[in-house]
Amino acid sequence: SPTGALHPVPMEVTMVSSAEEAIKVLYASKIDLAFVDVMLPGANGCELTSSFTKHFAESGTIFVACSSDTDTMDDLARLRSAGMSDVLRKPVKAAGLRATLNKWMPRNQVGDGTILSTPAGGLLRTLYVEDCSIQATAMCFLLNQLGLHVDTAETGAKALQMLCSSRRYHLVIIDLGLPDMSGFAVCSAYQQYCAEQGTESALTLALTAEVDDSPVADFGFAHRLTKPLSSSTIHELLRTWLTAPGTPSIDGAASSLGSLSLR
Repeated sequence: SPTGALHPVPMEVTMVSSAEEAIKVLYASKIDLAFVDVMLPGANGCELTSSFTKHFAESGTIFVACSSDTDTMDDLARLRSAGMSDVLRKPVKAAGLRATLNKWMPRNQVGDGTILSTPAGGLLRTLYVEDCSIQATAMCFLLNQLGLHVDTAETGAKALQMLCSSRRYHLVIIDLGLPDMSGFAVCSAYQQYCAEQGTESALTLALTAEVDDSPVADFGFAHRLTKPLSSSTIHELLRTWLTAPGTPSIDGAASSLGSLSLR
């Protein structure tokens, strides 16, 4: 059970202690949200989730992994590939459980608030530009955990096609080592497009595996991130940059960012 106080939440809860019991309940009942311990006796939580989602994808059940060891990109990619939609870190605390319920339970059952949202109620839209599919999967998982809607592009050309369209983004993260063009070129072209259109650019961050102190602001980046990234790094970065004065706005979203918090 989670530590700390948790106000009553109207829901029906079923508890099981093994993968075998879980499978029986999942097939027999309509389950909206399943919290699955990764280290179950018998079949582990990933095997359980993978098996069920493959054979019963139309169920609509959201699976959340409960684990104390999910700090690396590989850990998160493994959970995502097994069919997990989110991770609740152990030991489970009331604040973390509340945030997870707010994020995934059907609306009006948990209370008000989302993690990061626009005044209109939509999730903040992020573009992540990365040619490595494993890294992209893991990063999407991390950003989804923080309440962001994520689109991806695997090349600079695809990224520019998405950025120079009617689609609007609040946050753009660009890997500098793309296969067709450098991330610097992508950011420069995007900034030029915004200037020509007379629109504000999204908060744009550079991502690299290299230890490099060369200035990124000259190309339009607001900050440089170094791989590998952890969830705590991204959490702190979003807290710092998305709530900072002068954050670029899209449809007025930035006006409310100062009152938003990451939980």
